[in-house]
Amino acid sequence: MSSHPRLLVPPEEGATLKAAARRFKLSVDTIRRLYRAHGIGRQSSPRAPIIVSLPALMMIQHADVEALMLLREGRRDHPAVQRYLQIIGAHIT
Repeated sequence: MSSHPRLLVPPEEGATLKAAARRFKLSVDTIRRLYRAHGIGRQSSPRAPIIVSLPALMMIQHADVEALMLLREGRRDHPAVQRYLQIIGAHIT
């Protein structure tokens, strides 16, 4: 796993590896590699499914490091983060 701070993933913003791969038209292995490299999800126990953050995945896809850092900081009200939340269709709080 990466050394990044744990990213909180609200249910409406998360997806399994398979669902994220389908949505982003990438392989499950690619999504798993991004999850491990960037710490963009959660796994509650070793046998539990991996849930990735869809907004964080899109930020990585667009190389938007600033937005990903803001998301990690919990700054969900920042316009750079809201933009991705809106695209994903997540609630903005």
